[in-house]
Amino acid sequence: MREYDVVGRAYFLEKYGFGKSRDYMLSDPDSGRLYDSKAIVGAAFAYAFPGEGPLRGRILRRRGNRGAAPGRAWV
Repeated sequence: MREYDVVGRAYFLEKYGFGKSRDYMLSDPDSGRLYDSKAIVGAAFAYAFPGEGPLRGRILRRRGNRGAAPGRAWV
């Protein structure tokens, strides 16, 4: 989230290949700032696994994962 704050939303999303969040935002409890949830998770993956790059849908599909839409009870 620190990088997001430093470079700004537009650059961060472009750098990691994500669009603006449509459904969910990540909230920083200390500052109250909101962040695009998928982009933050994708960037965190890139930090944890530098050789893999940011986590994106194509990487998940290449690994055999498929998306699923959880029911409203998950929210």
